[in-house]
Amino acid sequence: FADDSAMVEVFSSAPRLVFASVLAYLVSQHHDVWAFHMWKALTRGRLLALRSFLSTAVSQLIDALVFMTAAFYGTFPLGDLVGMIFSQYLVKLSLTLLAVPLVYLGVRWASGLWEVREILD
Repeated sequence: FADDSAMVEVFSSAPRLVFASVLAYLVSQHHDVWAFHMWKALTRGRLLALRSFLSTAVSQLIDALVFMTAAFYGTFPLGDLVGMIFSQYLVKLSLTLLAVPLVYLGVRWASGLWEVREILD
């Protein structure tokens, strides 16, 4: 290619994006596990949908804040960055709401597997 500046532009940001992604994943997942168990203790093991939603909703906010800030701070104006964080969080929150029924399906499916194992043992 005569002018590879576009390729350099695209791939030069890859290490920063990978770092931001891994950092956001580690921080948000650590919080999610902690929060889920905290809510489980507070609800005495009940209200699975609520504790799943609450832990994940806050963890997704942490993920959006950490990722977008680490990946794009200094490359976009602060107002734009805040808008990007808010937009990403709204998408993640919507997906979290849609996933709540899947939690119940997963529990039901796993319970069926355990019942089969008990019968076979």
